[in-house]
Amino acid sequence: MIDFNFDEDCYGCGLCAEVCPTHAIEMRVNRDGFNIPHIITDKCVGCNKCDKFCIRLNVSHNEVHLGNQGIYAFYLSDKGQRIKSTSGGAFYAFAQSIVSEKGVVCGCVWNENMDAIIVATDKMEIVEKMRGSKYVQSTIACYAEIEAALKADRRVLFSGVPCQVAAVQRRFGDHPGLFTVALFCEGTGSQKAWHKYIDQLEKEQGSKLISAFHRKTGKYGWLSPMSEYIFASEKRTENLSFTLDEYVHNMIYGYFTCNSCYSCAFKGN
Repeated sequence: MIDFNFDEDCYGCGLCAEVCPTHAIEMRVNRDGFNIPHIITDKCVGCNKCDKFCIRLNVSHNEVHLGNQGIYAFYLSDKGQRIKSTSGGAFYAFAQSIVSEKGVVCGCVWNENMDAIIVATDKMEIVEKMRGSKYVQSTIACYAEIEAALKADRRVLFSGVPCQVAAVQRRFGDHPGLFTVALFCEGTGSQKAWHKYIDQLEKEQGSKLISAFHRKTGKYGWLSPMSEYIFASEKRTENLSFTLDEYVHNMIYGYFTCNSCYSCAFKGN
């Protein structure tokens, strides 16, 4: 049974809970606002499957193996589509290709409670909701859908932060139908801090928050991105993301970053 300081060292990927055959592990949000495992000892049968799959226990720190692979940089030539993306639109291009081949795309969306959830879809209208930066810890809610798609010989594209990609790769190995896209990660923001900020915004606007973009191209271009918050009343607010948006500014400066981010084994160089 996995046994280490979850508050300090857990990445919150949920893989241990996913592979546990007796459902003896539940992911719960700790006092700082991050997903960590909770062990239900009465259900544990000591199979140690969680230890076998845990990405904290089964990695070598900061090893990057490119082999003979090339490194490429590109952006979407369609400016209209590129502007809708946080950066150059790479994920959107990959997703279009996968969906056109009747494959499945896994990416992060906001749910009805404004929690960040990684879901699976084969529809471009859901892929559209996956676009845009969401600077808060997300929950992988699509392990089962990935497994089903791969068993059905459908291609799967998974996009997440590097530790989440590592978890999916560990779960499904080198399956030829699995493609992964890891984001350049600034660190994982606290769900607790995010929801406190939502409460503040909703009180200021007198309306429920229904969508958010923590970093998008605004009137000042790519170098000075904007945050945008959309409310049920159809009100919208914008601010300079890194400097004037209280949540993004404090997340970037690490005031509520997950402890495991400071010893991340997946950040590479």
